[in-house]
Amino acid sequence: MSSKTPKTGLSARMRDWMSVQRRAFTSQQVSEALEIVPGKDRERLRNLVTDFVLRGEVVPLPPDRRCRRAAARFFYNPGWHRVNRGLLNRRIYKAMRLLSFHEAFAIADIERHTKAPDRSYLHKVARRLVREKYLRIEGTRKVHMGKECLFRVVDPDKFFLDLVK
Repeated sequence: MSSKTPKTGLSARMRDWMSVQRRAFTSQQVSEALEIVPGKDRERLRNLVTDFVLRGEVVPLPPDRRCRRAAARFFYNPGWHRVNRGLLNRRIYKAMRLLSFHEAFAIADIERHTKAPDRSYLHKVARRLVREKYLRIEGTRKVHMGKECLFRVVDPDKFFLDLVK
């Protein structure tokens, strides 16, 4: 979400409603329960349901074989929990520093060591650290589908004091 996009609280309202449902529900049922009028707001709600599915907060059910055009049905996943980015960042920084002592590392190495849920987030962190001059790009290495960048921590002590500690 862009920092310029105003927050409406729709996700929180949706989460509150979906978490108490005991049966499968559709995005239309969510919009009717929250009294959302047809138009752009319902389209936004459908997009938010997709975001909930991608996070694993909502689980889609397989389509019903009896109906040709059955609406997508979902269940709320009560076992879902929000990722604490502060703890994840600390694990990422520690792994980067430790791997950098031995050799240059790639995002795949960090993903393997931290068990991070999303590789795109690791790429975003690495780009930010390169911009802030904590990491430098050492080169590339071949992978099965092209190349990936190799990174190294510029100053391990400064990196540790500024980011890890």
